[in-house]
Amino acid sequence: MPYNAVTYRSGQFTAELSLKLLPAELQFRLLSESLIVHAYICESELRLGVQVCEILSVAPFVSSPEEVVRKMLDMAQLRKGDVLFDLGCGDGRIVIMAAKDYSAKAFGVEIREDLVATARERVKSLELEREAQIIQADFFEIDLSRASVVTLYLTTSGNERLKPKLEKELRPYSRVVSHDFSITGWKPIEVSEEPHGHTIYLYRIGTH
Repeated sequence: MPYNAVTYRSGQFTAELSLKLLPAELQFRLLSESLIVHAYICESELRLGVQVCEILSVAPFVSSPEEVVRKMLDMAQLRKGDVLFDLGCGDGRIVIMAAKDYSAKAFGVEIREDLVATARERVKSLELEREAQIIQADFFEIDLSRASVVTLYLTTSGNERLKPKLEKELRPYSRVVSHDFSITGWKPIEVSEEPHGHTIYLYRIGTH
């Protein structure tokens, strides 16, 4: 269902922001898929009631095409023995391909109950329960220290919020692959614009 505005409530404060005032990347995603919107409200200008300072979309569900998923995993040089975490895994397609085609141990983290159910059903139907696991959780609360590869399809602002966690928890030389959105302040070791219309960024912890 299309959104005309985003409403955020915090105690006695309520803010409503027209869709037209959102960044272009969020306008597209709000119109194409449902998502979680995090709004931060400044309560300093009480004469105006509230002031919306920033709205962040951390993990909207916009699925990556299969050819993009394969390119992401190829760039990460995913292989048997790797542990992959897909943050905001949606329908589980990255997790499934990682386990099925690359023999990696794969974990998908997703907060939406409906997407978790879909992803788990797909894993079960392919008999991949031992190799692939879907976790219903806020990925900011998940320990990533086991991961050798992390895959992302968030937003620029979502990546920015996640960056300190990645720097703190991932081991040196772990690989981070992001679809379409770079990680501000990190230098990628590889950037691909294939498949056409997509940009994939590969980072290595300790070399960015």
